[in-house]
Amino acid sequence: MCGKGRWRRAVPILRDLVSREPDNSALRNNLGLALWQSGDLTGAEAVLRKAAESDGAQPAVWLHYGEVLCALREWKRCAQALERGMSGASGEYRILCQSKLALALTNDGRLAASEREWRKIVRRQPSNVLAWNGLATAQRKLGNNRASLVSLNRLAQLDSCPAPFHSNLLLTLLGSPSQPRHVFSAHLDWARRHEEAARVPQLPRAPDRTVRFRVPRSRKIRVGYVSADFRDHPVRFFIEPVLKHHDRSRFDVHVFSAQTRDDETTGRLRRLVSGPARAPKSGFTFWHDIHAVDDDDAAGLVRELAIDILVDLSGHTAGNRLGVFARKPAPVQVTYLGYPATTGMKAIDYRLTDSFTDPPGKTERWHSETLLRVDPCFLAYAPPSDAPAPFRDRRRHIAFGCFSGLAKIGPRVIRVWSRILDAVPGSVLVLKSGVFDDPESEADTLKRLASHGLPIGRLRRLNGDKLRSEHLARYSHIDVALDTFPYSGTTTTCEALWMGVPVVTLCGPTHVSRVSGSILSQMGLDRWIAQTENQYVEKAIGLARSGEFRTADRLGLRERMAESPMLDHPRHTAAVEFALTHAPAARRNS
Repeated sequence: MCGKGRWRRAVPILRDLVSREPDNSALRNNLGLALWQSGDLTGAEAVLRKAAESDGAQPAVWLHYGEVLCALREWKRCAQALERGMSGASGEYRILCQSKLALALTNDGRLAASEREWRKIVRRQPSNVLAWNGLATAQRKLGNNRASLVSLNRLAQLDSCPAPFHSNLLLTLLGSPSQPRHVFSAHLDWARRHEEAARVPQLPRAPDRTVRFRVPRSRKIRVGYVSADFRDHPVRFFIEPVLKHHDRSRFDVHVFSAQTRDDETTGRLRRLVSGPARAPKSGFTFWHDIHAVDDDDAAGLVRELAIDILVDLSGHTAGNRLGVFARKPAPVQVTYLGYPATTGMKAIDYRLTDSFTDPPGKTERWHSETLLRVDPCFLAYAPPSDAPAPFRDRRRHIAFGCFSGLAKIGPRVIRVWSRILDAVPGSVLVLKSGVFDDPESEADTLKRLASHGLPIGRLRRLNGDKLRSEHLARYSHIDVALDTFPYSGTTTTCEALWMGVPVVTLCGPTHVSRVSGSILSQMGLDRWIAQTENQYVEKAIGLARSGEFRTADRLGLRERMAESPMLDHPRHTAAVEFALTHAPAARRNS
């Protein structure tokens, strides 16, 4: 705040100077910076645009203009400004402009162009961690997981690789054909490198440990949820029921929000958590914004609030705050929901799961945490209120489809899907991705799909939607949803079922490959769960031939889901509360 105050005081002084020297591009640049740093992005954009368009504008002006456009999420204009800045820049300054340009291209969906720019940077600067991470991100979004893993492994070898970039390697590994032992080892490597860097004391690894702990009778149990996804993000469909139905007579529920941008969903969740009925005294809040707070201070806040149970909802996904957990600010720490694997960390005690995704005795060895099972499913789903009624558009052909990200669609998946198309004459495959909005990225993706055997002539492409209701309406274009493997769907599976589309899934040996199976199982739809590739193909063909995708069947599938445990939010929340506070002692993994 102090810094912002100084910038605000500088604004009128700089305005006066600019009025005296209106053709001075450097003065306009400084005024634009002052407006930007004081929080006036719109004013900064107008001033910097005029400065950049003046004669003799230096590359720095174009860079600052591009950065403000980035903050305004004006990606196309941002890229144009940075390209102008690059044209007159050299050396390190040119690399800086090029990095910002590559980020803008990624956010604008021009992934092939972004990948090309990142490649140029890593050739010049092989130790540039931002460039390696940006390259890997573009490759993953294009669906080229193999190339992304090569880039991420190169990145992880650099001593300067930060924990969030290293986490991207773990997330990408989950969609690869790697063995569970290798994936688990990679998570432990991350923890040894970054958890220990946070100076975590050696934690006791007692042979038996229980979640039970003493809370003074004079107060409630304090549980805190940490995430950067309290917004219009898939996590919100599964955490909102829990936040809404927590027993407030027994629990004080705190949210530690790490996101940089809020939206309407954030406002709703904030009201849910910190409404007037929740506040025990004037001025007290249960919602804490920690995005601008470092890990030490965030951990200090958790300690100050005397949180009893701290719950991570991100794992190794974007925006995670595992560094806070590494400092062990709460006596009991749990990971849940947002990441389908272990964190690898000593400081996190437990992981919430269920008996389908983690069959007892089968997957404990792949977790650094003790598993706590919330049965029948570790998830509860809150369908979007604006979801249209299930329907099927008019056509004659059978349409298989998948709306998961391209990063989950690897060579093995493509080969199996091609077998299904070959077995059902006239059938098509529908894929949906923002990649198809950009001609160059689309061409790159089609070339990769064809190289793995997909008949491109039978591919139907849908691009991205701005509104979720439009996205859900696109399920009318498919008859049978094909789940990805080994990285199973979660939100896409729930969406398909809610829109009345049957889902075929292939279960593997670990949690990441069994989530769709857990969802289908509790709906009594085990007949759509395959254990082998051949079964997966047979079940997809069988569904296509049975006709279980007509509008009447779609309506029945939504009703079935509505009556399942997936939508029994109070019961699910009670099960989560029980697991967090009254689970039997469990032997911690060695």
